[in-house]
Amino acid sequence: MDMNGYLAEAKLAVVHVQKKTPLGTYNQIRDTTRQPLMLPFRIMMRGAQILRENQEVAKLTPGASYERKIEILAEAGKRGMSGNCSEMAAIAFLFLSDRGIRPLDYMCFNGKDHAFVILGRPAGSIAGDFSSWADKSVACDPLRGEAGIATQLAVWWNYSKCASLFRKE
Repeated sequence: MDMNGYLAEAKLAVVHVQKKTPLGTYNQIRDTTRQPLMLPFRIMMRGAQILRENQEVAKLTPGASYERKIEILAEAGKRGMSGNCSEMAAIAFLFLSDRGIRPLDYMCFNGKDHAFVILGRPAGSIAGDFSSWADKSVACDPLRGEAGIATQLAVWWNYSKCASLFRKE
């Protein structure tokens, strides 16, 4: 698949995540002010969501695949109709994976709390070396509601130290 194909798929994933998480997120001012009367309910839902996630992750056996954690995060986001970056990225990752998109990385920033999905990171590139793959890959960042050439991550977040937590070839 070429960059345009990856970009189109990433944009579809962002829309999919938005449909699955209509309550939005809990750490973005745009979502907390959009429905101010829902805020107490949303806070309660988020607490329950985190508790369920932690309980499910605690049940995982040592050495369990990170893919299972991604599934747990996605399930929690869908069930709670909301989430932060990890849940939203997990929903996007599974959506893209189910569509057969490869290579596909569930990634985070090293030293910064943010998760996102990368489509098309070249084989042999080093996840921690942003310059080796960013201009050849597409970023899907459902928390921002954006998809673009992965170099945009550095613009969007003013950060580029990345780690791949799970990759599908």
